[in-house]
Amino acid sequence: MSTVPTPAAYHEIPRRELLDQLAAAELVLVDSRHGIGTPRTPTDVRQAALGALAIARALAALLLRFEWVAQLDALRAGATLGEVAAACGLDVDEVLAGLRSRLAGQVEHGVMPREVVDELHRLIDGAELTRRLFERHGNAAPPA
Repeated sequence: MSTVPTPAAYHEIPRRELLDQLAAAELVLVDSRHGIGTPRTPTDVRQAALGALAIARALAALLLRFEWVAQLDALRAGATLGEVAAACGLDVDEVLAGLRSRLAGQVEHGVMPREVVDELHRLIDGAELTRRLFERHGNAAPPA
């Protein structure tokens, strides 16, 4: 019996290699599903499907780990909270809660210096204040 791969099994593999492995697994699955290409055993298909699932989860986790950093980069570059939220498929309150939670974790685990966290909190608070001012004065969002 073979071992079922887990997302953790792919933790140290570079993204490009993960994408290549995912594409190879998907090729096996598509070929098998449509009866084309090299004939595959049920074991080959099962392993390709389980591998594709684990790799996809590992890639999703990897990408989401850096989402909050990209959100902060966008705010630093002048994006509005509304723009950031729209790009993430979230609402503004979810973005704010997520950013604040991530920063609290950075402090709690000693990953980021307090001065940097304070600067980022000021950035987030300023973006939220701007949004509230525009909403209060009848505009849905600050100008882009």
